[in-house]
Amino acid sequence: MVATAHPLATEIGAKVLEEGGNAVDAAVAIQFALNVGEPMMTGIGGSGFFMVYHKETGEIKIFDGHSQAPAAAHPNMFLDESGEVIPFRERSTHATAVGIPGILKAMEAALKEYGSKPLAELIEPSAKACDEGIPLNWVFMNSLDQFGYRLGDEAKKIYLSKEGRFKEGHPLKKRDLAKTFRILQKEGIEAFYEGEIADAIVGTIQSLGGFMTKEDLKKYRHTVDEPTRGSYRGYEIAAASPPTAGGPSLLYILKLLEKFELSSYGPRSWEKYYLFVEAMRLAFSDKIAYIADPRFNEIPLKGMADERYLAERLNYINFKFRNPDIDFGNPWKYEDGRKGTVVRQPNDEEKSETTHFTVADRWGNIVACTSTVEHPFGTGIMVPGYGFFLNNELTDFDAIPGGVNEPGPGKGRSAVNARPYYSRMGNLSSRLVRRAARQ
Repeated sequence: MVATAHPLATEIGAKVLEEGGNAVDAAVAIQFALNVGEPMMTGIGGSGFFMVYHKETGEIKIFDGHSQAPAAAHPNMFLDESGEVIPFRERSTHATAVGIPGILKAMEAALKEYGSKPLAELIEPSAKACDEGIPLNWVFMNSLDQFGYRLGDEAKKIYLSKEGRFKEGHPLKKRDLAKTFRILQKEGIEAFYEGEIADAIVGTIQSLGGFMTKEDLKKYRHTVDEPTRGSYRGYEIAAASPPTAGGPSLLYILKLLEKFELSSYGPRSWEKYYLFVEAMRLAFSDKIAYIADPRFNEIPLKGMADERYLAERLNYINFKFRNPDIDFGNPWKYEDGRKGTVVRQPNDEEKSETTHFTVADRWGNIVACTSTVEHPFGTGIMVPGYGFFLNNELTDFDAIPGGVNEPGPGKGRSAVNARPYYSRMGNLSSRLVRRAARQ
């Protein structure tokens, strides 16, 4: 089975399985296809966590291709000359926001360890789709309407017509991206980190005021991580581990929800969704405060999972109103007794989205991958002549220095930034309570 957010990617992944490929083969082909069909959400200029369950050995490995900060990154990089925070829209579309992309390295490593098909063969369907063109669907057009302001000049040449906007269904050809895929087919992933494509990436960034160097790309290394583990009502959960906040946040939310009899609420009941929303707000407030790159920071994961701490947090859920007092707690006191230091950040980030896909093959292997260019279209910077967007993942770091997620050389950001989502969840919580009052 293949589940993706775009029909082209699903079709390509399914065909790989039908032709004898395994889940890792299909997942690699899918990631390239999503760069064609969902460029606003993901692409080779971004990052991802490539999680593999290998049935024969029972192993679960996370091939971690998260973005990393260039050597020139520094704590004050998002402050202006007066020491004020640069507005999010400006800092997130500037070349200094580009993190060293890692998804290709992660996929390459997974393919070498578990794959059965050559990389060039898995890229070919996407390269062909670029040459032939694929219809622009409503999802892409909606993203263009909402976030087209993020597009740089090069991207506008491709994604906007002379009249300003293509019509839904327009078969857009992507010859520059096809060229990039052909280079990768011929020269391998190293062309992205040391060869022709690397030269183009660095030249583009530096021409726009960024500071990534060829050496930054060359030195990038993926990691292979153990999953974060937990349980929910007897089921063992294995999820991606930091620097991504996704896995720990998921386990945190499930542990809160486990204290309630969810089956007692109807499938469309306001109480059920109110509970989900408030649990998410609790988890994300701690996520923003404490989860960071574990190579540079200690993270109170044991404290967050402590039953005493969870009981303390559950007191904020009352089913009466959106609790305005929900904020980060102090899980450190249930770990080593210290009081955590948190530097509050401006709540100016804009809506952020990404993509996820899952593949299961006939042998029982499973791949789950979340990949992203961060905010829609990333920085909006497209590498001229190569047809892919560069991420804005460094804006996941704190704008105001001093906290666990301040920028620094080689650091990985704590993906994915939850502040905009956390704010929207609060608004939804308020609407649900008002709806209950009317009923």
